[in-house]
Amino acid sequence: MIVSWSPCVCAPSVALGEGRQGHRTYLCLACKDERRTTLCYLPAHVPAS
Repeated sequence: MIVSWSPCVCAPSVALGEGRQGHRTYLCLACKDERRTTLCYLPAHVPAS
């Protein structure tokens, strides 16, 4: 598992407040070994429409 941070300005990350806008990301290395990408975002990412 790789845990990282990704800056973002989508609504859920903006709701965190100034200076915290973004998502903690989790990348599963076991899935990557099987040539699949499993990436999770907290808070959930909501693409702009």
